[in-house]
Amino acid sequence: MIAEPEVAWRPDADVIERAQLTRFLRQTGFPTWEEMYRWSVTDIAGFTGHVLQFLQVPFEVPPVSILDLSRGPEWPQWCLGGVLNIAAACLDRHPRERTAVLWEGEEGATSSLTYGELRDEVAAAAGYLSSYGVRRGDAVGYIV
Repeated sequence: MIAEPEVAWRPDADVIERAQLTRFLRQTGFPTWEEMYRWSVTDIAGFTGHVLQFLQVPFEVPPVSILDLSRGPEWPQWCLGGVLNIAAACLDRHPRERTAVLWEGEEGATSSLTYGELRDEVAAAAGYLSSYGVRRGDAVGYIV
């Protein structure tokens, strides 16, 4: 018999009450996580639409369709017709001085970036790519 994994931490009632998942459950009207999960796998487009709305994803042009499976489930097309600037959506809505990334290594070393610092890094990366002729809509990959 396989032993149950040891649970390192369980949230208390206060943490559960403040959780974004709790807020999402209430917004969508699902009394339990299990019922919401069933909805998420039976109405993928409806669920995803609610998630995008809950997260206040700021589309520059809203999608006309959340999910198109006309080519089969192995070739989904998401947010058809929608235009989104992911950098603006993720970075521009937060104060520059707020912590965006917090890292802690195994040995205890830590590092962090504020949203302002992260914006500056993204702008530098965009400038670098632009200097090589990369334009809006180009696909960019990195091979290690």
